Amino acid sequence: MRDLGRLGESIFSAWCADAGLIPNDSSAADVTGWDFYVEFPFSSSGGPMDLHRGPCECKVQVKSTDKRKRSLAIKLSNLRRLVTAPMPAFFLFLEFDGGSGVERAYLVHVGEDIISRVLKRIRELGERVALNKKTMTISYGEAEQLPVASGNALREKIVEYVGEDLAKYVSDKSDLLSSAGFEDGCAQMRFTTEGAQNLQDLIDVSIGAKESVPVSSVKGFYRRFGIEDENPFLSLKDGRMEMPSLSPTAVGVIRFKEDVFSVGADFPARLYVSPFNSSVPREMARMRVESDFFDICLNPYTSAAVYNFSFGAGASAGLKQFRDLLIFVGLIASARKKLNCELEFEGYPLLEFTLKGSKGEFVYEKELEALECAMRLASFFDLGSDVKISLEELVKYADVLHYMDRALNLKGAFRVEFGVEGDDFDSSMPVACVVMISVPLGGNVLGAIISVKGNVLESEGGRYTLLSTDVEVEKKLVTPTGRDIQKDALRGVLDSVAEKYSSTFSVVMMEA
Repeated sequence: MRDLGRLGESIFSAWCADAGLIPNDSSAADVTGWDFYVEFPFSSSGGPMDLHRGPCECKVQVKSTDKRKRSLAIKLSNLRRLVTAPMPAFFLFLEFDGGSGVERAYLVHVGEDIISRVLKRIRELGERVALNKKTMTISYGEAEQLPVASGNALREKIVEYVGEDLAKYVSDKSDLLSSAGFEDGCAQMRFTTEGAQNLQDLIDVSIGAKESVPVSSVKGFYRRFGIEDENPFLSLKDGRMEMPSLSPTAVGVIRFKEDVFSVGADFPARLYVSPFNSSVPREMARMRVESDFFDICLNPYTSAAVYNFSFGAGASAGLKQFRDLLIFVGLIASARKKLNCELEFEGYPLLEFTLKGSKGEFVYEKELEALECAMRLASFFDLGSDVKISLEELVKYADVLHYMDRALNLKGAFRVEFGVEGDDFDSSMPVACVVMISVPLGGNVLGAIISVKGNVLESEGGRYTLLSTDVEVEKKLVTPTGRDIQKDALRGVLDSVAEKYSSTFSVVMMEA
């Protein structure tokens, strides 16, 4: 009577020898879960980028058969050893069809599908079950068949699964082993909250609208493949529930519009939807929309909303976007009309709701005017459309933005008062006053050298009044914020402007 098992193992050893592989057989396959530990030769050239890579290694269990059932029950104890082994593992099924030679060979990779199935089955059986008395069926078919029943075909297929970098394969398998079954989380908490207000507070905590809520009878259970441990890892009589590191349910935009037909303004936003919404009455359901400038809590069924506009430290937005936001804040504060809002988040239908006016005081008139000035300056200096500004910058530089915008857009007759040092000023000649003004904006310092020309009248105390209708921007200056200004270069520009008028004007260099 022929020993089909030994026949298959001897053919496998011959295949390895033919393909340049080293098969190390196991003397206790029923215990180790594998028949052969196979070593490959070095495949790298030893160049600088792959010198550190080791050769491929793997474990192979050889199964020989005369049947074409294309499936085999394997002990779970053996499967567990194979799936948890750091190195690659394979089943090689050899079909002999009653003869002495292999007719067909099938290589089954112990990959993600088998690893997850085995771990899940062991989890379902529990810790008290003897795994060597339980089996799992491993199936194979055309997808696993080697193109030729030979050692070289076997070698090529193994390399195809493992790749050229064994260390990466081992790392990826380790990650898979540690994460399989935790796709829906690694633990489940059970607790009790008493009273309608505490329940509402719990919902608010789950969307980041409140910091904590009192709870009782708290128990935590580890959970894998949807199966909980029998014993809790956490058990408390009472405590406070916090959710400090919430991740948004989705990201998208919120759009504010004066009416349904207006273009509106979009703002990046983060959406938080309470996981308790499906378990509470509809009137208690909550979702939250968070941005750098506002926070809106609303009921997804009734669209009732509570909002809070805030301008946190360091939060910035594009000039037009920031201006539109302040305009909408003003509309709400004036209580003249309702503000239309639209939520667009991936995976969710468009949600529309309205915000009602609060009859509050709008305190950002000056900043809104400064934003208008900043937009004109950004256009004048060709800064493009991506200039951003924060509320802190607006408050700090509002007066300078107003001043510079006005100076660059002077129209009609105006006058300039100034004093001079020294005795070489000739007031009988036309006068050209040269001044440089600057303001930080959009990561740059914007500067302009301006000339104001006209005739002067002498005033009391040695001062003069220039009457003019002639203003000219002689030079635009743009320097990245934080970069040292080249004083010699700046002085050269100022001197060239002064030289331009020195032959026909008395030139006065002014300080802004």
